[in-house]
Amino acid sequence: MKWMLTRSTIWFMFTVLIAVAGLASAQQSSSGAASDDAKTKALVQSKCTVCHGLEELEAAKLDKPGWKETVDAMRTRGAELKDDEATTIVDYLVRTYSADDDAETKKLVERACTTCHGLDMIESAQKSKDEWTDVTRNMISYGAEIKESQIEAVATYLAKHYGIKTK
Repeated sequence: MKWMLTRSTIWFMFTVLIAVAGLASAQQSSSGAASDDAKTKALVQSKCTVCHGLEELEAAKLDKPGWKETVDAMRTRGAELKDDEATTIVDYLVRTYSADDDAETKKLVERACTTCHGLDMIESAQKSKDEWTDVTRNMISYGAEIKESQIEAVATYLAKHYGIKTK
């Protein structure tokens, strides 16, 4: 009996040890990503704010080719950036100051709609904005987690991306 208790105690301790190690690893990797972003933000601030403020970056809202072109132009104007720093900065600017105004609405639509059905159903619907407004209100009545204040943005997004296709 004493052997069984010791064996099960060892097994329990081993399981707890594995769980703690996994949790520590997950926290380290997520804080590593945050740490990388903080380092890149510091790089952007040290290299870009020599000539202008961050307001220009926030207002620009460019896509990746636009940010690459802008960073390249800044380098020709004297911004001292190594190639790897320029690439890192472009990637950061895309993540942080993207041109995708629909990004938040896209996340909302994907989260709210795919709870019950696939996006293929939305893609094939091809509805007008008014029809998407009606569908959105109807889906809310079925439990879709969309607020009244978000209906307009959702319907606009759906009509833009999954609206009536012209030939």
